[in-house]
Amino acid sequence: MKKQLKYSSLLLLAFVLLFASCEKETEGISKVTKFAEFEMTGPEYYFLELGTAYSEPGVKAFEGGDEITVTTTGTVDETQTGVYTINYSATNSDGFSKSITRTVVVYDGDLTATDLSGNYFGGYYGDANMSVSKVKDGLYECTDVFGYGPPYPIPGKIVDIGQGNLIVLSTSSPFGPVLETPGTYSATKLEYTLGIQGYGYIFTLEWVLQ
Repeated sequence: MKKQLKYSSLLLLAFVLLFASCEKETEGISKVTKFAEFEMTGPEYYFLELGTAYSEPGVKAFEGGDEITVTTTGTVDETQTGVYTINYSATNSDGFSKSITRTVVVYDGDLTATDLSGNYFGGYYGDANMSVSKVKDGLYECTDVFGYGPPYPIPGKIVDIGQGNLIVLSTSSPFGPVLETPGTYSATKLEYTLGIQGYGYIFTLEWVLQ
């Protein structure tokens, strides 16, 4: 019995020493970090008429309740229709960075006169269905920009840049990142070539309004 008690005491002592050692080794290492939280002024999708000066609405970042510095990168060419990305990044006191983006669409013409929403048939294989819904003037959400269909549809967004021209915004997909690509539209049809990163070619797509 004495041997058992002695053995148990030694095990308890070893456990205490091991716990104390681990606690000392990890002291000051494990901590909670607060990543930057952003507050964006103005829309995430900013539509700018061709030839109009771009006025940066700005973004604020906070770590906890304290405002921290935001670094803004990216430019907008107000003389050229297209899609431009403004990136906002902030680094917290522990050195961890976080970022968000704003999409600036420079368009030409009256976007209120066009509505691309509806149900379309076609896609790469010619037998797919895509539903297009209007988010706001010039911005549309699509259920499957590629037209592969179930089980791998690729939801995405399309922007109208005016004068019968559109741009499919970059997005993720089961096949890899979908690259931003231009296209055209009419009252009954959408056409564009879709590129997927990692593929050596692009896909020509035609969608007919039903």
